[in-house]
Amino acid sequence: MLINDKLQKVELGEAGIALQFKSGEHENISFSELHKIYLDVKKSPPSGELFLLFLVLTGFSSVVIYFEIELEILFLGALFVMFLAVITLLNYRRYLLTITLFSGAVYRQRIPKPIKQDALDIIYAVRKELYLYKIKAN
Repeated sequence: MLINDKLQKVELGEAGIALQFKSGEHENISFSELHKIYLDVKKSPPSGELFLLFLVLTGFSSVVIYFEIELEILFLGALFVMFLAVITLLNYRRYLLTITLFSGAVYRQRIPKPIKQDALDIIYAVRKELYLYKIKAN
């Protein structure tokens, strides 16, 4: 079961982690149910951003056609816009917090770049507690 973008908050508790969803529901997951928790980096942009880039290029070309700007200026402008688009797409990164349970459920949440370090702090704390739990269980 894959649950995308439903998480609002992840907190570390005594016996596990507490998940708070956007709908207001809460779920407690014990360390015995938790399989993995990690931050995944995706480098390809979502299709919505590619569509937005297409709309911008279409708008740019229609402005050029409407005002009848010379072909050389159109070529240089399109080349400049394409150069900026390629640089933006090559540097694009999206961060996903992924929580996997032994039951097969996977929770994913997009993490904005400014709070990436906060998410990493939570992940490291959960991994430490999970490690300590496994040591106590053995």
